[in-house]
Amino acid sequence: MRHLIILLSLCAAAGNANAINFALGAQGGTPGLGLNATLGISKKVNARGVINLFQYNFDENEGGIDYELDLDLNSFGALIDWHPVGGSFRISGGVFANGNEISGTGRGTPGTTVEFGDLVFNADEIGTVSTKIDFDSVAPYLGVGWGNAVGDGRWAFTIDIGVYFQGNPDVLIVTSEVDPGIAAQVAAEITNAEAELEDEIENLDLYPYLSLGFAFKF
Repeated sequence: MRHLIILLSLCAAAGNANAINFALGAQGGTPGLGLNATLGISKKVNARGVINLFQYNFDENEGGIDYELDLDLNSFGALIDWHPVGGSFRISGGVFANGNEISGTGRGTPGTTVEFGDLVFNADEIGTVSTKIDFDSVAPYLGVGWGNAVGDGRWAFTIDIGVYFQGNPDVLIVTSEVDPGIAAQVAAEITNAEAELEDEIENLDLYPYLSLGFAFKF
């Protein structure tokens, strides 16, 4: 919400300055749904502020543990768009404040067994398992695109294709209500499970950015 207020404040400031090379747009894609504001710096260079937000809830069973998970896509970026030949094609670079993460909790069905790491336990002994996967809080961005929000005409359609460099995933697993008799074993398996999951999803350090949108020039 704070980022949205900042973006809208920039819009108002640009409007008050009667800046003809200013546009406000919306977009959606792999980073989520959001708004953007573009300010023309020169004939070939624009500055762009971008907000992306999205949340998705889903269920997953892993090793007999039923997880309720939340995917949060949350990023706020500042980009420079360079139109090398002055047309629609552009090369974009910048940086995003990155809040992308997956988090949730899970439990096994009472009376059953669950696999936790490389060992099998009674579900009642494990209790509640909480997990969180997040990334670097700052993510550089590089990409290409088509469409000039402050070009000729009031309306422009835009495409962005690029990548976030959001760093290696950081996995945190925490258990509660664990039977004291197996607490040491569970702690060791947590360490193994965190490392294994980080290896499995290490490719997410490069998050694909594909977004379609439109913009209106004031």
